[in-house]
Amino acid sequence: NIILDPIFIYTIGLGIRGAAIATVISQAVTTIIILVYFSSGKSIVEISTKYFTLSKKILGEIFKIGVPTLLFQILSSVSMGLINSAAAPYGDAAVAAMGIVNRIFAIGSYVIFGFSKGFQPIAGYNYGAEIYIRLKEAINTSLRWTTQFCIALAVIQILFARLIVSVFSNDPMVLNIGSKALRAYSVMFPFFGFQMIYMSLFLALGKAREGGVLSLGR
Repeated sequence: NIILDPIFIYTIGLGIRGAAIATVISQAVTTIIILVYFSSGKSIVEISTKYFTLSKKILGEIFKIGVPTLLFQILSSVSMGLINSAAAPYGDAAVAAMGIVNRIFAIGSYVIFGFSKGFQPIAGYNYGAEIYIRLKEAINTSLRWTTQFCIALAVIQILFARLIVSVFSNDPMVLNIGSKALRAYSVMFPFFGFQMIYMSLFLALGKAREGGVLSLGR
C-alpha cells in the first residue's frame, strides 16, 4: 500500500480515489496470498470443513475472545476513516501524508501485536495450570520489553519524523503534514504495549468485559 499510494495518487493523478483503490488492491493481494498458502499444503494449519463442530461452549469461548478483538478492528477502521475524511478538505497531500503516517505507525504496532499474540497462550496456559508465579513473570517480562520498545520507537519517530516521512515522499506539503502527524501519533505510543499486553491477558483469562474495555479505550 505504501508503494501503490503515491503511484495512484500522484503518478496516475487519481487523488483520494487512488488511495482507496491502492488499499483495496493491497487487501485483495494479501487475502489471495493467505488463501494460496493455506491451500498449498505447506502450512501447519489445515483448513477443512471436517474440523468444524458446532458447540455452544466452544463458540462461547470464541466470542469471548473474538468480540473485543472485532471491536478493536472496527474502531480502528472508523478512526482511519474519520482521519481521511478530516484530511480530505486540505487536499491530496494531506490524505497522502496521513496514509504514510498510518503505515509507518502500523509497522511498530505489528511488533507489539506479535508480542501480545505470543504472550496470550503462555498467559492462558499458566493461569489454567495455576502456575501463577510463572504467569506474573510472563506479564512483567512482556510489559518491560514492549514498553521499552514503544518508548524507543516513539523517541525515534519524534526526533526524526521528517526524515522518516521523506523515505516515502519528497513533496513539501506531504513532509510538513506527515512529520507533524507522526510526532502527534508517537506521543501516546509508549503506553501501547501496556494496553495490548493487558488486553491479551484478560482475553486469555476469559474476561471478555475487561478485554473489551481496553479495546474500546484504544
